[in-house]
Amino acid sequence: MTPQILPGKLHLKFREHIQSAVALPAGVTNGGLLRISTGFVCVVRNCTWCYPHHLGLAQQAPTNPVRSYLYAVFLDHNLNIQRTVMLSIDEIPDGHLQKEVAFEDARLFSWRGRTMVLLSRSYRRGKGRVYDQYLGQLDLEDYRIRRVPLLYDVRAPQKNWNPLMADGALYFDYMLQPRTILHYEDGRAWHRWPSSRLKLPHKMRGDFARGSAPAVKVPNGHLLASYHTCCPRPGERPDREYFTLFAYMMPTPPFDIVAVTPELKLLSDGPDQQVQFLMGMVPRLDTVLLSYGVADWDNYLAEVSLEEIDRRMVWL
Repeated sequence: MTPQILPGKLHLKFREHIQSAVALPAGVTNGGLLRISTGFVCVVRNCTWCYPHHLGLAQQAPTNPVRSYLYAVFLDHNLNIQRTVMLSIDEIPDGHLQKEVAFEDARLFSWRGRTMVLLSRSYRRGKGRVYDQYLGQLDLEDYRIRRVPLLYDVRAPQKNWNPLMADGALYFDYMLQPRTILHYEDGRAWHRWPSSRLKLPHKMRGDFARGSAPAVKVPNGHLLASYHTCCPRPGERPDREYFTLFAYMMPTPPFDIVAVTPELKLLSDGPDQQVQFLMGMVPRLDTVLLSYGVADWDNYLAEVSLEEIDRRMVWL
């Protein structure tokens, strides 16, 4: 079944502008996005992962994946890249080398006057990797992410949490199905409301919906949230296809979902767009600016109209 395409305007492909300006060994992808006084900041990861090779974008498969390096890309109000700086990150786990620890998928948000970042952190354990969440404050002056305590006692079925703010308090959109919200207070995040199974008006291709970009306030009074699904593709490589769905969410706890779209592709489809991962949204009048990774190889900035998203919503 051919996916619906969400049309819009593509503004920027990061690799075309910063690959030659910064010594990056691989892709620049999955950028969280935030508006700042001088324009925008986008925190991307530098990555040599499997998808570029499988999609014919890289000549050979990586032998030593690099997923630990984060860069802050500063843009002006017209989305022109001004500079790109590698970020330092506090508190590498004891006993682990820098190359063994991976920080990725930086979700940027403002909270109590601070620029915050929620990262997925992983490190080797035996033959696999263990994931947890890392909350930090991003200092835009010295290019450092300083750790903020984040303790939780929920088992993470996946690593993509989205921050939510209401009346100065911080929450995390932990899961869409079952609907699970965590409340952050005094360095701890806990399950605040009973989980409930959200009945979607359509069957998803993917297994379950994970968080994508942090929700933003839109003119109709709701929060515009986003999620992604991963659909298996047996016998093909890569073995996952990513789709994006949007939702309207009530702006106050427990952040009930009131409408959802079908699973969508952003702007275009095709083998090179098989993996699309939305990481940042910034509202701009009647549009929303999107930052999303493509094939773990590039990061795009695109703009879509809120009307295009709204007309795909199915109210629950």
